[in-house]
Amino acid sequence: MLNAKADDHALSFMSGSGSMTDALFTGSTRVWVLDGVWKWAPGGNAARTSFKLQGEYLYSTRRGDLSVDPASVAVPGSYRATQSGWYLQAIYQFAPQWRLGLRTEQLDPGSARSSWTDTGLASTYQPSRDSLMLEFRQSEFSRFRLQYARDRSREGFTDNQLFLQYQMSLGAHGAHRY
Repeated sequence: MLNAKADDHALSFMSGSGSMTDALFTGSTRVWVLDGVWKWAPGGNAARTSFKLQGEYLYSTRRGDLSVDPASVAVPGSYRATQSGWYLQAIYQFAPQWRLGLRTEQLDPGSARSSWTDTGLASTYQPSRDSLMLEFRQSEFSRFRLQYARDRSREGFTDNQLFLQYQMSLGAHGAHRY
């Protein structure tokens, strides 16, 4: 659990009428985090084949006062908001040098309640992203990764992404001095 307090934290957002609005938040934010990993290796040898399932869930609450300044006149009011997000990924090593992975993630804008109605702070859109990865490790020092992602982080727009990545490590590390 993470807890933070803010005094006059500046915020800018698009109001329900479509204009930019400035505000100051004073209050507290609390974030709860739950994460877990489950690993499995048939026969106990993770160097040959293995499976890993990993996930995380975050839940955030914000309570306090929000002073909105729509026309250079500060309008203070109570404010409470909740948000959450999560991801889940699975990685299967089907051969000593090959891994296949799948990941899905999503944000929930939650709810925002305040003393006034037209803040524009609440949304019902839930951005998400799904990814598929294939990886080949030439050695402990280099790997090739091909990844496809379907990103829906902006409402009404899907971004299909394709990545080809090569990673290489050089120099001294814990196992060798070089």
